[in-house]
Amino acid sequence: MDDNNLVHRSFFFGPKEKRALRNQLPSSLGPCSTFEVLMVGMLYTYPLEYGIRLLKKAKVEMSKEYVKSVEYLMVIKGRPLFVQQGNYIVSDPTRVGFGDVDFGLGKKAIYSGVARALSIISFCMRFNNRKGDEGNVIHICLPPLVMERFEQELKRMTKEVEPNRLVTSML
Repeated sequence: MDDNNLVHRSFFFGPKEKRALRNQLPSSLGPCSTFEVLMVGMLYTYPLEYGIRLLKKAKVEMSKEYVKSVEYLMVIKGRPLFVQQGNYIVSDPTRVGFGDVDFGLGKKAIYSGVARALSIISFCMRFNNRKGDEGNVIHICLPPLVMERFEQELKRMTKEVEPNRLVTSML
C-alpha cells in the first residue's frame, strides 16, 4: 500500500455497536470476546459467523508447542519482514491498563493510546465517548475508495435492527 494515499479513520464501538454485531451471530457459536467480534467485523468480508469460527479454530490450534516451533523456525531462518504484501497486524493492548495510569492529577486518563493507525497496523483501544459510553476505538488506514466502502459496510453491520412490532387493532 502506498502510505501517501491512505485515509485514516477511527471507529467507536460502544455497547450498541457491539450488541448489533453480536446479534448477527448464532447462539451455537458460544461466547465471543469483544476483540474477536470487532476484529472479524472490521477485517473480514464473509459473514461474521464464518470469520469468528475461523478465528476460534486458529486460536485452538495455537498450542504451546506450535508457538515454540514457530519461535525456533524464526531463529533458524531469520525473522520475516512485517512489511510484505498481504500482511496486516492488529494490536489489542486493551488489557495493558493504560487507563489506570495515575498522572498525579487525581483523575484517570480519558484516553491513553495511540493517535492513529499505520499502513499495516491497526490498534484496538479502550475509549469513552463524549456521552460517557465506554467502548473501544479502532484506528485503521485504507485507500480512499476502500475506506468509503468499508464505512458503508460497517454502518450496515452495526445498525441495530428494530424488533418487529405487531400492532393489533381493537376495532
